Amino acid sequence: KAEKLTDKFQSYVDGGVFTLYKEAEYLGTKLGKIILKIDIETIAEIIKKDIFYILASFLLTLILSYFLTKKVARDFTEPIRNLVSFLESIEFNSFIIDKRITIGEKNEFGKLYSEVNTMLDKIEEASKELSIAAVAFEIENALMITDKDKKVIKVNNAYQDITGYKEEDVVGKMPPFLKRVITKDGFVAKKLDTYNYWSGEIDYYKKDGVGIPIHLTIQEVRDAKDEISHYVISFIDISQQKEAEEKLKYLKQYDPLTGLGNKDLLLETIQNDTGFNKEYSYGAIFLIDINNFKIINDAYGYEIGDKLLKEVSLRLKNEFEDCDFIARTGIGKFALYFNQYIYKKENFLVKAKMLAEHLVLACEKDYDVEDKSIKISVNVGINIFELNSGNIKESYEHAENALYLAKIRDIKYLFFDKNLQVEAQKQATLYTELLNAISNEELTLFYQLQFTDEKVAFGAEALIRWVHPKLGLLSPDKFIPLAEKTGFILQIDNWVLEAGCRQLADWQQNETTKDWSLAINVSAKAFAQNDFAKTVKSAVLKYKIEPSRLKIELVESILIDNLNDAILKIKELQKLGVKISLDDFGTGYSSLQYIKILPINQVKIDQSFVFDITKNSKDLAIIDAVLLLGKAYGFEVIVEGVESKEHFEILKDIGCRYHQGYYLAKPQDIETINQMLKESN
Repeated sequence: KAEKLTDKFQSYVDGGVFTLYKEAEYLGTKLGKIILKIDIETIAEIIKKDIFYILASFLLTLILSYFLTKKVARDFTEPIRNLVSFLESIEFNSFIIDKRITIGEKNEFGKLYSEVNTMLDKIEEASKELSIAAVAFEIENALMITDKDKKVIKVNNAYQDITGYKEEDVVGKMPPFLKRVITKDGFVAKKLDTYNYWSGEIDYYKKDGVGIPIHLTIQEVRDAKDEISHYVISFIDISQQKEAEEKLKYLKQYDPLTGLGNKDLLLETIQNDTGFNKEYSYGAIFLIDINNFKIINDAYGYEIGDKLLKEVSLRLKNEFEDCDFIARTGIGKFALYFNQYIYKKENFLVKAKMLAEHLVLACEKDYDVEDKSIKISVNVGINIFELNSGNIKESYEHAENALYLAKIRDIKYLFFDKNLQVEAQKQATLYTELLNAISNEELTLFYQLQFTDEKVAFGAEALIRWVHPKLGLLSPDKFIPLAEKTGFILQIDNWVLEAGCRQLADWQQNETTKDWSLAINVSAKAFAQNDFAKTVKSAVLKYKIEPSRLKIELVESILIDNLNDAILKIKELQKLGVKISLDDFGTGYSSLQYIKILPINQVKIDQSFVFDITKNSKDLAIIDAVLLLGKAYGFEVIVEGVESKEHFEILKDIGCRYHQGYYLAKPQDIETINQMLKESN
């Protein structure tokens, strides 16, 4: 089975021999045949025969490949794989500072690692800045970023909350408020050109059309070429701040209770009125003080007191609609201001007098507060001044001086003049000295003895005197009104009570005077104190005196101001054994009803009924009637003002047993009385 392999050789395979043959010729002569025999082996035979060599070669190749692969992996594949694995493990939203790939190689891979670490550092730094910027961007301030053409790129949530505009409403547009504030030649534009920054207050209109005040800040952002690339714009809603400022301004200038302006606003108003007519402009200040307003608060409570002040302010507004300004200047104090552009001050003075009279009448009408009818009394100080006098504060102080003296003199209204200013200064100096009178032991008691109809002394009335270091001996009318108006009367009352009880204790040690009584006058303010009875009891126990020898003299007005309270206090004092005398009877609110209700021990008939009894039978009849009332109601009657023997005899004849007056004894110091007692013994 031969196969023709080529066109020159013939071939055939016989068994395992591959034979190639060809005829050999030379110059046309057949020389013979060329035969080539090749042994043929199958792959399986070859493998079978060379299996060892093949296996050995494969194993060697495998080993060489392993080491070659390991080397390649170490030098190239493993660094790449590690780098890829490392990059996959990085969380780009939360970098860790110490998470870095280790640089071991000093070849191209080492450089690659180093660049990766550098890249991570930059990314981490940028991420931190972005995180900070993101937090800053969402602050409470409205924040807006625009491009160089002032068109919005981004806004924060605060902007959307404050304005009502969504981000999509404004992105790509120029906000209207920027058109208003940034103009080509405007003030803001000039500021931005000069300082790259502007800040100020403007009105902003929200999406719903409501206007709000905002504090706006505009900051230019410039690039490397120093050209504007962006604007950073922020603002805050200052509505609450403005409201607080307005409220603070209101509280600084207005009284929150009545809504009236205060003293500062009054002075500012007067100051603003200056200069309209430089020659003939006048103003008038009326200062009103409600007397004893603290007593009203104590009696009815602060809520009623506040409502009363509101009623007073309302009445002032209604009664004086043409008033240029009404103010509340203190507790229980008000002020009215009128200006008048006229030629004669005298004409204004007449008008002011009429206003003052109307003011007093209007203020003193009863007030209905809840279910209570409250009556008040006022004093008014008035100053008329030239509006262009130059010192408005001094003009106000002159009105204060007039008010002060009106209270001291107990008159309803008083105009200021220079003489009043001098007197006011004297009163102020006197008050300062009065404050030190007790500590300097300048106060003393004089005693006016009281006698029976047999001219036997049975007691005395204590009368205070002030031994002034410069002015000499001052009677009560020189300083007691001042003490009452300033509140210092309480300290004086306590001093008189102590000194009187101390004197009673001395008299109890003397056989002649051991049964004498002592009458002590008490002011309205002292009697109004809740602990008055306790104060009296403390003094009685301190000096160990017989309580029945102490008489507390009260005027009628003190008792009827709060009748029920007065009755309770009188009974509390009488429970101690102290006696109560109704002083100056007949001059105040004398009423048989009060005589019937009040549990008094004695009535002292005022001297005004005694002075003219030799000529006026009516006065004598009144005294006689009071004597009859004393018998009927069980209280004793003493008459003061017995100035002559004739007075004494007439009173004795109608049955008056107890007398006090200059005819029998003048007020004297204790040394004189003691000397008189010594001589009589």
